Amino acid sequence: MMHRGIYFDGVKAYGELPCKLTDIVEDWSEATIYVRWTLLGAYYRDPIIVHNWYGFWRLVVDVKVNDTVYLAMGDADTDTITWYWGPEDANVVSRDSYCIARYRLGDKVVIEVNGKIREHECNITAITEPYLNCHIGGAVEGPKFKFHGIIHEVAIWNKFLDVTGKISVAEIDEKPVVWFPFTENMGVIAKDYSGNNNHARLYNCKWVSRARRGMYFDNGGIKFDSGLNIDCNYCSVVAVFAIETPKKGGDTLNGKNCIIRPENEMLMLFNNPDDKKLRFTNYDGAWKEVVSNIELEAGQIYVGAGIVDGNKEHLYLASNGVIIDHNYRDDLGDCGEYTNTAIFVGSRNDGKYALHGEVLATMIYNRPISESEIEQISDLGWFDPPRDGLISWILFDGLKEGDEVKDLITGAVGESIGTPNFVIRKPKRVLMR
Repeated sequence: MMHRGIYFDGVKAYGELPCKLTDIVEDWSEATIYVRWTLLGAYYRDPIIVHNWYGFWRLVVDVKVNDTVYLAMGDADTDTITWYWGPEDANVVSRDSYCIARYRLGDKVVIEVNGKIREHECNITAITEPYLNCHIGGAVEGPKFKFHGIIHEVAIWNKFLDVTGKISVAEIDEKPVVWFPFTENMGVIAKDYSGNNNHARLYNCKWVSRARRGMYFDNGGIKFDSGLNIDCNYCSVVAVFAIETPKKGGDTLNGKNCIIRPENEMLMLFNNPDDKKLRFTNYDGAWKEVVSNIELEAGQIYVGAGIVDGNKEHLYLASNGVIIDHNYRDDLGDCGEYTNTAIFVGSRNDGKYALHGEVLATMIYNRPISESEIEQISDLGWFDPPRDGLISWILFDGLKEGDEVKDLITGAVGESIGTPNFVIRKPKRVLMR
């Protein structure tokens, strides 16, 4: 059994590529697709890969009887859908793992399921109106067209390949035009390792195996007497974090549930429990917060970066090395400076307004960092962030109960306010046999 991949719940979960099928392969008269998956339950026409739910091109497992499904692939115009069924011995049974290892659009469709091959004569309509982006695990429109199970790997080539007997894309010499090995194990981005940067944005998905250590907050925070001097007009505040239920946290349900901030609350990255949006604020005599454009998914790891560059205040969200959101405002005045200040992670100085969630690392810079540096930090770079202008670096990820938590730049030792706890998450199996 493959222990990596993404679990799709058959209801809300799907992944969306930033491109259309014709962007991936211009001429689909010959192409190869490789998918490894484990089916966990049967729904009506559950797409593994889909262009849109009207049909233009899909690879699906289609319910026939109970948990037994047939593999189908097809193309369609807006009026008709033609499916090409696999052989009887290619039935797909719930909780077994399968590879669909090749196809060709032209005079024949070639289907291979776990080494068993069937060829079909066909006459397939060309993809002429790809007006929706390509999806993995289901289309965005409605729960009817969702896959229920685990997808371990996906690859597409723009040529016909014989990949019989291969159990992973890494064993195939030809480079695909799209390749998702699903090895990130956290975040809302599945990276395309083909080099074409068609990274998939994940919605409501769960990683099969998740192993990390951090600090969990729902009562209090941690204070570091780092003695920082910060010019609030030119600085960056960065956190690697995950929220949980936004309506819970600390001893109040309204306020700034602090992820990280210097003393006195005038420069802070926080989650307001009224919604699932991240916020960053600086203070020039009035609170002027920047709010993320998208809502955070509970439990997913994000990198949030609040950046002040003169009159402008920026907020970035990133995941697995990809920036997924950016918002800003440009009406700041002189925001002043901090002198010899402490740093608080997970709450404010009195322990109130505690974050409900995890923090893996925090960083503060005495300069505006760049988008490329945000991407670097997001791609596991919190273990080795850019050093230029780094004045505070607190790393929880990798620590365990009893370890001393320090500001790795200033040497300040963390002092608990309330009862933050170490997170030790072992790899979790979604599929139990």
